[in-house]
Amino acid sequence: MKEQNQGLTLTKEQIFLTPSEIMEYLFCPRFIYFIHCLNIPQHEEQRFKVLMGREVHEKKAKLNKDYLRKKINCIKRENLVYLASERYHLKG
Repeated sequence: MKEQNQGLTLTKEQIFLTPSEIMEYLFCPRFIYFIHCLNIPQHEEQRFKVLMGREVHEKKAKLNKDYLRKKINCIKRENLVYLASERYHLKG
């Protein structure tokens, strides 16, 4: 199976999705089609709820910087780590 994306031809094995893209697809499949196939921009920077959500995440990242989940025996925390799974075709 091949997919067209911005003039490139990708095979099924080369396509990786983010968890956010999956959530967007579950909310509305057309949303992903408009963004990735038709290249229609989202303009997230203009949405109040998106801006507020980002602000909340930034505050939590600063406040909980050194927090470890002791109930599950965590001994170290790493931030902003890129992960990918070839098995599930996920990245992020």
